[in-house]
Amino acid sequence: MDTVSKRESYSLPLRRSVFILGGLGGVGKTTSAAALSLSLALKGARVLVITVDPAKRLTDTFGLNTDGLSTDDPIKISLPASVLAGTADSAGELWVSMLDTKASFDDLIARLCDREGEREAILANAVYKSISSGFAYGSEYIAMERVLYLHEQNKWDYLVVDTPPGENFFTLFSAPKRMAQFFSSKTLRFLVAPYRSKFLNLASKPLYDIVNRLLGIEMLLQVSEFFKLFESVRHKFKKRAEEVEEMLISPITKHVLITTLDSLRSEEILHFIERFLDSRYQLSAVICNSALPEFLLDEENIDFARRLSGTPDQAADALPTEELRGAIASLGLKGDSGYDAEERDTALPGLLKALGENFLNYALLAAGQNAVYEHIASDLGRKLPVGGQKQTAVIKLPYLVDPAGDMEQIAFLGDAVSSALFENSD
Repeated sequence: MDTVSKRESYSLPLRRSVFILGGLGGVGKTTSAAALSLSLALKGARVLVITVDPAKRLTDTFGLNTDGLSTDDPIKISLPASVLAGTADSAGELWVSMLDTKASFDDLIARLCDREGEREAILANAVYKSISSGFAYGSEYIAMERVLYLHEQNKWDYLVVDTPPGENFFTLFSAPKRMAQFFSSKTLRFLVAPYRSKFLNLASKPLYDIVNRLLGIEMLLQVSEFFKLFESVRHKFKKRAEEVEEMLISPITKHVLITTLDSLRSEEILHFIERFLDSRYQLSAVICNSALPEFLLDEENIDFARRLSGTPDQAADALPTEELRGAIASLGLKGDSGYDAEERDTALPGLLKALGENFLNYALLAAGQNAVYEHIASDLGRKLPVGGQKQTAVIKLPYLVDPAGDMEQIAFLGDAVSSALFENSD
């Protein structure tokens, strides 16, 4: 697939979707999330972009100051005037939400627990506070629960989710099932049982003694108290975790992997993609950021660059005078002060030699990127079942110099991503 090089024009389908973007660290995932959400909003949709990445780089991309704001609640941001030209009347809305794990857990308990007294007791319990603030899989689970909750509000056409990088991305998918298992496990019933009864089974007493020595009686009592309080909502919690899992495999959810084509990270990149392909989730697209232009792979261009670097004097003699002046002036060898013929003749061969060598260096990088791209496409073709899921789009996005904060560049990238995603949608 050719590198996208122009803004795309298309109509959005009238269907609500959740886009979950994942990838390794340092591949432009947050920029891609910002780009996709901005593009959809500019085309008339109401869009909420959610970051569950603790780094919260998304707010920096949009230049959003969240000091004093409750970031767990969606915040509407103004669409930049620089990208509204011709679309101001038809543009939609762009909202941003940054996950607050504790606040989201508290909100979930408030929705699940009907009795105010029990709800307040759960929220005040020390074990609950630990679970809602730093429990293993807790933050990952509540992140996906929050996405489902916001989707259920029917306030937005599209949700775009910026996830944590690397291994934490996969934890998001296993967290709902693990949380459901945890809150329905025999281990918890085992720990709670002795405090529900005046009698302790003699066969289990040695194990309780071990747990008591490890955790202490006070901690056991706190755990017991929490799960007695939690009993009234345990089944609702388990059902909710199952609903989150269903969302992740539902057709409304579009999983998009973000990567680069860096040949030095090729093994890491391919392993990440293959690991996702081995999961039960359907992959909608792979976005390859920072792709070098296709003309670097053209054999005629490469051959010409070899001549420039190998025989620069002959190449200099073959170029028209005005073209020489333009080339030298544009590269700033003499700035605006001008040059005479002798200076030009002296400088030009060295300049052309450097240009040729520079082109060949970039051509080598482009060839390495292309090899990674072909490997990705090959893996997708091999892993995906024939006649099964629709072909996964593999999108090359051009290398741009520091697009963060540049809304025009971000909108350009977003148009490329969204047009390819909807072209590939059912």
